[in-house]
Amino acid sequence: MANPVTKLLQKNRFIRSLMSLDGNAKWVVLCEPFWAITSALYSAYAVQYRKEVIGLNNENLGFLLGTLVTISLVSQFVCSFVGGVIIDKYGRRRIYLISDLLSAGFSMLLLALAKNFWWFAASMFFAGGWQIATNAWSGITTEDTDPKKIPIAFSGLSVMQLAATFLTPIAILLVIAAVYTLAVVFSFKGIAYVAKLCVVFFIVMIVSFLIGSDVIYLIETAITALGNLVNNFFRMSTWMDPLRLSAGLGAQPGATTAAFPQSWTVFYWAYWIAWCVATPFFIGKISEGRTLRQTILGGYVAGLGGTFTSMFIFGGYGLHQQVMGRLDVAGMIAGGMNQSEAIVAI
Repeated sequence: MANPVTKLLQKNRFIRSLMSLDGNAKWVVLCEPFWAITSALYSAYAVQYRKEVIGLNNENLGFLLGTLVTISLVSQFVCSFVGGVIIDKYGRRRIYLISDLLSAGFSMLLLALAKNFWWFAASMFFAGGWQIATNAWSGITTEDTDPKKIPIAFSGLSVMQLAATFLTPIAILLVIAAVYTLAVVFSFKGIAYVAKLCVVFFIVMIVSFLIGSDVIYLIETAITALGNLVNNFFRMSTWMDPLRLSAGLGAQPGATTAAFPQSWTVFYWAYWIAWCVATPFFIGKISEGRTLRQTILGGYVAGLGGTFTSMFIFGGYGLHQQVMGRLDVAGMIAGGMNQSEAIVAI
């Protein structure tokens, strides 16, 4: 029996047609926003990113960007001719997986690690392979679809692309909300799947940052930071700044002005008070069958291990960019740049 939401959606003829799709076409339409949203986010910053890495200016902008576009078009031209032959010989699904990994995954990895123009040129060359991926994808979309429903499927794809482009600023929040809602609806299996997916993404990010930075510097910085934490833990934990020097107003003994220790303590405890309401029940529920020792040690090892690893790798990467003169993050923030924008720049 259809629920009220389904009944409401079925009143629209176009949505009713989309809901009638099945097989590959159904899943292609449903998954289209994930590609469209990320593509819209990438496109918005692509030129600025190239400008920062290559050093584009008014004199070389047209030539360098034109060269990159030419490389991409040549690659697409070649792939358009050979794509059909390769797909027919080795199969749509296999070729789609390989070509998509190269044209989307590997080309984006090259962009993320780019250090000069040639990295971008290699990225554009591999990106041209999307012509092969698109041919295979079109075949997969229509291979088990009723011919009368093929126009509906491609119309749905176009609508999804346009909607994702316009709704990109809030689409990320909607996707996150949808993922967590579905995880809760499917109970522990859903939560476990999302948790495993997050672990995979975390590992991929860690490996990507390690590849793009100086590993020896990251390791040595991490060990140094850990030593500083141990040496200064008690001193920093009991530092109340009685002269309020961290407030930037000069020495003010006995002043009621809130300096860093006072402001941070209020924020920090408010943060944990908000968490302590539901978190113990959640951890206790998902820890059924485990001993108290396993639960405590698992929380400490996994929680601290993940936090320390992310701070050591991501923080060390940002410091490395600063000390090597590749990106003046401190200067950006001092110049008024928002901290979030500085993180994006890193």
